[in-house]
Amino acid sequence: MTKVIERRTHGNGKWHEPGVPHDGWKCVGFVDLGEEQITCEMCDRQSVRYAHTMGHPDHPVTLTCGSKCAGRMEGEPAHAKWRERFSRNAAARRARWDSRHVSAKR
Repeated sequence: MTKVIERRTHGNGKWHEPGVPHDGWKCVGFVDLGEEQITCEMCDRQSVRYAHTMGHPDHPVTLTCGSKCAGRMEGEPAHAKWRERFSRNAAARRARWDSRHVSAKR
């Protein structure tokens, strides 16, 4: 019996598109959107709050991705997690500072 492998037509994103590299990407930008606003351009599934902009020398456009895809594309999942953790901690520090330092001018 021959095993037939079906390719799903939705939810695969660019991971299954011919010509799109799977590794060797570099993070060229990162931003905290404040809330989940977009969908990862690589997998077309993950909702993204912390947007990693990924670039590759053999791909004509950058892709905005979530942490799981960004880490996989870089080959270093810890780098993507670190960027998110750093951003999350910075936002928490700003919030604590703002709550303690009320303006003297009223």
